[in-house]
Amino acid sequence: MKKPLSKSAVSKPKKRKSGRPSLVKKVKKKKIVPCPRQGIKRSLPIKYGDNCIVLLPRDPWWVYSYWDISQKKIDEIISLIPDRQRRNLRWILRLYDVTGINEAESRKQHSFFDVDINFEASNWYININQTERALCVEIGLKNSAGKFFPVARSNVVKMPYCGVSSRIDEEWTLPEGDYFKILGAYELGKSSLEMKARFEEFMKHQVSSPLASWGSAFLVKEESFK
Repeated sequence: MKKPLSKSAVSKPKKRKSGRPSLVKKVKKKKIVPCPRQGIKRSLPIKYGDNCIVLLPRDPWWVYSYWDISQKKIDEIISLIPDRQRRNLRWILRLYDVTGINEAESRKQHSFFDVDINFEASNWYININQTERALCVEIGLKNSAGKFFPVARSNVVKMPYCGVSSRIDEEWTLPEGDYFKILGAYELGKSSLEMKARFEEFMKHQVSSPLASWGSAFLVKEESFK
């Protein structure tokens, strides 16, 4: 009987070479070193100290304003106010009607009204009582005697028209009734004028933010928009 071959004597079959280069490359594993700053939470600053106020039209009846005033600027303005006039200072927005007034006469205005605000809110919605007007706003301090000390003045915005545009394009012509249907102001039996009036009332009284003021509530007879 033949003796069984030992394991060492058994030759392993040789792997055949295909002659093609290997398409898979061996990648050496690298140790991942954690970034020293990883895990540090960063956030945007609440204020930048730009000392500015911006005005934006939201719709024909509302404007939106936001501001960024540094404490250094506030201290500077207060230091210019005589001691006897510093009593009961409060923050307000003063909205100006500057329709038809060019930039060279930026300090002129047809009328204005004041809105009491929460300064720390940093933004405010203001309701106005007329469309298609050019407006700008100032933020500042007002004392108990009614004297106003402006801190910053905004850009000028032109309020949009409320209703169907007078410009006619045959390709996009839309009957007035369909227009009010889209806006949700359509009612059977109502004329176009009635539907338009209803829609305008809705736009006037729509509040988008609790930080809002009704401009008409602050109008003074000799300072009201004309």
